Amino acid sequence: VYPDYTIHSCSYACESLSTIDLNAVAPSTDMPYIAAAADDNIAVLSIIQDSLFSEIRGSITVFNSKGEVESRIEEVPFDQPTFFILDFCADGNGNYYILGQSDDRTTSILVVSAAGKRLATYPITDNCPDIMLPAPDGIYTYDRTTDDDGNPKGIVGFVSESQANLEEGIELPEFFDTCTDIFISGDYIYGSDRTTLQAY
Repeated sequence: VYPDYTIHSCSYACESLSTIDLNAVAPSTDMPYIAAAADDNIAVLSIIQDSLFSEIRGSITVFNSKGEVESRIEEVPFDQPTFFILDFCADGNGNYYILGQSDDRTTSILVVSAAGKRLATYPITDNCPDIMLPAPDGIYTYDRTTDDDGNPKGIVGFVSESQANLEEGIELPEFFDTCTDIFISGDYIYGSDRTTLQAY
């Protein structure tokens, strides 16, 4: 009924560490979303969407490096009947962040605790971000947009319980416009293309 999805985990020496059959634990009608979780675990958001696209259900399963189930949220508490997932990430405190749109095109970030409780919903009032970047003090969002002359630019905003959006956002240097990967570590935002890694 559902597509076959597996996670293959390898060491830096390309030795196979584990193979996780997601259908056995967390079947999904769409490509599951994977996020790095605390203690070197892997969090997987699986989506079940009915054939009429009128309702979406999700579960979050956390696996350790051996492919064993550490914890599971059987049903994500979506607060909208229809929710289109755009991105998924986890922070070091055991919270999960789901970026998505409801059927009226309202974009928001749903925050779910490790116990499966809805902690907050942060509305995104400006541009729709491409990705979320977890940090110790909240969630940063990255949005690729254009300036008045049509040139691409990357904007990093901040979302937290006390502040829905960082006012203007931080415009990143031109290098970040074409990065294939962007992440936050410590006080820096890192971006990489095929040959270079830069910090800002």
